[in-house]
Amino acid sequence: MGTSRSKNNLAGTWLLENEPGVNTPLLTTYISDGSLISSRCVIVPTGPTSVELISAGHGQWIRTGHHEFASTRFFIRSGPTVEFTGLVKLTETIKLNETSDQITTIGTLSIYDADNNLLFPRARGRV
Repeated sequence: MGTSRSKNNLAGTWLLENEPGVNTPLLTTYISDGSLISSRCVIVPTGPTSVELISAGHGQWIRTGHHEFASTRFFIRSGPTVEFTGLVKLTETIKLNETSDQITTIGTLSIYDADNNLLFPRARGRV
């Protein structure tokens, strides 16, 4: 769902629906200058008895073709008792439908520890 009504334009605020196994939607504003800001639930379950805290996401987006875009954004991770545990990097390819009212994304989620060591890459898709 998005607020963008201009044909072939990503700029606007979009609520990206949940993918299977993920309970938190992602609200992203794609700003016309190419920057973006994303919000999601602050508390993210990481296991049966553990959680992490996630910041708002900040990044950039570009047009790559007709109704096609790419984006990269970063989120700061922390634990309930630790101020900084690392970063989350989300890179996505984005397709806007012909009526410019729905986007589909496919991306990779990469999780880094506080020393910038890659802990976890995961391919994912979302509508």
